[in-house]
Amino acid sequence: MLRILWGCRGKVVLKNSTFNNQLDDASNVHGTYQKIVDVLADNKIGVRMMHHQQKGFVIGQPNDTIGLVRLENSFFPYSKVTIKNIEYLNSRYQIITFNEDLPKDLKAGDLIENLSAYPDLLVQNCKIGSNRARGLLISNPLNTIIENNFFNTEMEAILIPVESGHWFESGNAANVIIRNNVFQDCQHGGKNRGVIRFATDDENQNIAFKHIEISNNIFNQFDNLILQVTNTDGLKFTGNTITNSGTFPKLYNDNPAIDVSFSKNIHFNNNIYRGDAKAILKTDAFSQSLTFK
Repeated sequence: MLRILWGCRGKVVLKNSTFNNQLDDASNVHGTYQKIVDVLADNKIGVRMMHHQQKGFVIGQPNDTIGLVRLENSFFPYSKVTIKNIEYLNSRYQIITFNEDLPKDLKAGDLIENLSAYPDLLVQNCKIGSNRARGLLISNPLNTIIENNFFNTEMEAILIPVESGHWFESGNAANVIIRNNVFQDCQHGGKNRGVIRFATDDENQNIAFKHIEISNNIFNQFDNLILQVTNTDGLKFTGNTITNSGTFPKLYNDNPAIDVSFSKNIHFNNNIYRGDAKAILKTDAFSQSLTFK
């Protein structure tokens, strides 16, 4: 069963479970962006669900905190307001009235996200694999722990995205701990992507992800690319072991093991690399000079 968790709050626990032979990701945990299409009053806007699969989604409830977002400037809200009431005109268009006046510089085209509707997330002691797509898709700005799991996925084992180009899935991830997991021959579907991948809208250089720990994991992979980091401030990659499984022929011989872009405060310590990539670490001009160790 695919678990798609939109608008959850409180604590979500996936524990001691097996997610095998699914036709999509094992689980998605994220919010949703809605686009402001009408500014109707000082405290009132009309918003539209941007993806057809969001039809009928309940944006929030009275007194929930809503973040106002302009992604070309930042992945983080430039202002916050609280819901007074919502009028649902149809499955894709709602009118939201707030308790406070909206910022004077708010404009049509900005996005909203419900900051009250994210959970603390624990994924522990699960087996995830033999499925069509990814293992976990996580966009959660609260707290996420992914530990003691086994991954063998066709695409990314863990994808942490934020984007407004297609799915409109919100939640710039922060406070993510990925530890003591085994990643076995993930990305065997042939995509040129990392086993763990952070992703944003193309060419947006703003920081989206903060306070990430990836520690004491085992990556036994047939191909080179283990980790893709982008738009991140603060990542520690420590105590991990990377080996080459030899299970399948390599598909992308020129890839490094780790690719870092548009990021800062990235640290590698006490890792073991037993693969055979031509380069372990690749960085861009925007990121600091890094050393894998």
